Amino acid sequence: MDDGFSKTQLKQLEQLFDLRLERRFVEERAYYRQLIRHELADVRAQLADISDRTD
Repeated sequence: MDDGFSKTQLKQLEQLFDLRLERRFVEERAYYRQLIRHELADVRAQLADISDRTD
């Protein structure tokens, strides 16, 4: 199959896609870590509120 790319170009494209994929995974992990931090902060606040009401 001739897709118009040389073997060198294909290797470079593969490396570029790998880098983009890795960057995206890093961004997604950071997003979910932040989301979890916010959720935990909300849970802590709710627990503190419940604790205050039962004291």
